[in-house]
Parts: sequence; C-alpha cells; structure tokens
Amino acid sequence: MNLLLVNLTRFGDLLQTQPVVHGLRAGGHRVGLVCLENFAGAAALLEGVDHVAALPGSALLAGVQPGGDWRACTAGLMTWAERLRDAYAHDAVLNLTATLGGRLLGRLLAGHGSDGSDKGTGGDLRGFGLDPFGFGVNADPWSAFLQASTRQRGCSPFNLVDLFRMAAGVGNVDPVYRLRAPTPDALAEAGARLAQAAPPDHAGYVAMQLGASEERRRWPVAHFTALAA
Repeated sequence: MNLLLVNLTRFGDLLQTQPVVHGLRAGGHRVGLVCLENFAGAAALLEGVDHVAALPGSALLAGVQPGGDWRACTAGLMTWAERLRDAYAHDAVLNLTATLGGRLLGRLLAGHGSDGSDKGTGGDLRGFGLDPFGFGVNADPWSAFLQASTRQRGCSPFNLVDLFRMAAGVGNVDPVYRLRAPTPDALAEAGARLAQAAPPDHAGYVAMQLGASEERRRWPVAHFTALAA
C-alpha cells in the first residue's frame, strides 16, 4: 500500500526515521513523507522515500498570529492537503509526531470526519492520533512510550531511532541506517567550500555540530574548542 509518514520533527530526528522507511519498504509498501518545509533538504537524504510533501509551517503559523487571517491560513492548509492527495494517493497515514498539531494534521490527511468516521480519502491513522472528542489516542503501547520518553529521554533505555521503528511496527526488520548518497553536484560544491577554508596540506576533515534545540542540551563552545584542538 501507499503509506504516508508524518514526521514534523527537526533535522536530526527526521534523519533517524531512515530505518522506519527501510522497514516499510521491506514490507512491500511505498512511502510518502510529510515534513516541515525547513527540513525538506534533509528529507532528500532519506533512501526509499517515493514522495516528499513539505509543510509550510512558518507561513501557517504566521496566518494564525495577531494580524494574520486564520481563514486564509485554513484554506491554504486544505489546498495543500488536497494537492498532496492528488500527487500521492495514500492508503494509510503513519504519524510519528506526538504534538497536537501533528495529530490534527494526521487526522486531516487520514480523512477522518468530525464524528470519527473514515471518509475513505486517506485510509486509517496509525501512530499518534485523536479521538472524535479531540483527546489524544496512541495506536499502540510503543507510541505511548515514545511520547512519554520524548519528554524524559534520559529515563528511556531505548534510542529514539528504535522507538520510531517500534511505533511504526517494523521493529522486527533488521534496521538499515545508511542514508542516500549526496549528488555529485552537492559533493563538488561541498568540496569547493571546504578547499577554500582548509590549508593546502590538510589530511582530511572533522565535522562538528554545535547546535541544539534547547540551552540545557548545548555543550559549551569552549568544550568544542578544546576537543577540536
């Protein structure tokens, strides 16, 4: 079947769904992916994704802020969803985003009516969903554990990539972590930029990622400097 995977997380978490995509493909499914527009470039590195639908999250948020027009924002979202259905006729939605926004989007894409019925436009909703009264519903115990452990990752004995696999129902498939190789043009551009910054006699490169989404998760810059030295 055509599965639509909804993952509205950031760069790193998005890349960690590669084993999920591989597991779904191993089960004979095609895989479409909904991700935030800012991270569509990262989605291109996922091997085995048949269709990527970039959600314009920033534009939608701007529409519901003071001074925005929520009606135009809602119409834009509905138009985006219809275009997605036309471009990728999915049979089911697998939502790996536990936020309320992710659950609402998953429900919209699955085609569930206000009474909880399935209109047949997007199939069943798996992973994180909502009941007819707007309360969160998790399709299985692993999804519930994933939501709880996201808030307290230090208390979880499982890596996030494995929780994604379990919640997606592909925990019994041997994971494949390898991402898609960059295109030759991308490699050439990266090589040219690195050559400008490196001394002519350098032996290679070591990359460091200094950013994090929260201050408490950021390693001090001085520590990175010492490690690099």
